[in-house]
Amino acid sequence: MSATENQEPIDLAFLQSIPVFGGIHGPALARVAACLRRRRVAPGDMVVAAGDGAREMYIVEEGEVEVVAYRQPRGAIDPAPPPPPGTECELILAVLDRGCCCGEMALLDIQPRSATVRAKDHVTLLALSYA
Repeated sequence: MSATENQEPIDLAFLQSIPVFGGIHGPALARVAACLRRRRVAPGDMVVAAGDGAREMYIVEEGEVEVVAYRQPRGAIDPAPPPPPGTECELILAVLDRGCCCGEMALLDIQPRSATVRAKDHVTLLALSYA
C-alpha cells in the first residue's frame, strides 16, 4: 500500500462508535487506540490485494474504499492477473465509508485476503496489526 502515516491523537468517541470496539471503555479503549496507526491512501491505490497475507484490519476514518472481487475472463488461465479496474470482470462487493471496518478476520484467522480493497478517493485509515 502506498501510504503515509501520521500519528495525530485517535478520537476515542469515534472508536467506541464502531461496533467491533463498542464494548470497550476507558483505559482499555485507550490501549487499543495506542496500537492504531493512521494511514493516508491516494485514490485508486490498493489497501490490500486478494490473496495477500492478512496481518492488519482497517477502519475507515475519512473517505471511501471499495471492496472488489474479480472473475476470470473466459479462457483465462488460472491464476491470471487481475483485470484492469472498471472492466466487466470486476465486481464491487461493497463501498465502505467512515466507521466501517475491513480485514477484521486478520485478527482471528491469519488467512489470505479474500478480496481486494482500494481507495475510492483520498482515504484515511486506522490500521490495527494482529500482533
